[in-house]
Amino acid sequence: MLSVGGLGVSRLGPLWASLVPAGVAAVMALAGAPRLWMLNAVGGVLMVYGIASCLIWGRRAVEIFGRRNPREVVADKVAGCSIVVAEAVYYEGPAGRVLVRIAWAVALFRLINGPLGRALRELEKLRGGWGLIVYDVVTGVIALLLFNLSMMLAKQVGLR
Repeated sequence: MLSVGGLGVSRLGPLWASLVPAGVAAVMALAGAPRLWMLNAVGGVLMVYGIASCLIWGRRAVEIFGRRNPREVVADKVAGCSIVVAEAVYYEGPAGRVLVRIAWAVALFRLINGPLGRALRELEKLRGGWGLIVYDVVTGVIALLLFNLSMMLAKQVGLR
């Protein structure tokens, strides 16, 4: 559950796990699924799956692997990235435009979660599964805020 079907054991586990919500949303957008279905799948099912997995089994994973944020645990990345990808599918438009928004949402999440999120690493010191999930949820919310800001700017210059 925490390794998201084994993605966590791969070398690029965190990156691949971030692409899970994007992949689900992209396939649904290309299939012409209603926005509400996409929101429920990404913002509901995947986000709840990631959060619940970390809170239920996170403490045990930390004990087993001996690290605060084991690389093998990637359900937290699925939850955090789901926050901003759910917002990306919220905006109406043709499938191609939705795909660009999804890609932009993932890029923002990975940027905040990786190199720019170093200052937030103290959140990983929280006990149990909270240390696993809070960091990624906070970076997901920051990416969400930046995504919405970029969407407002795009609208102002006529790109949206």
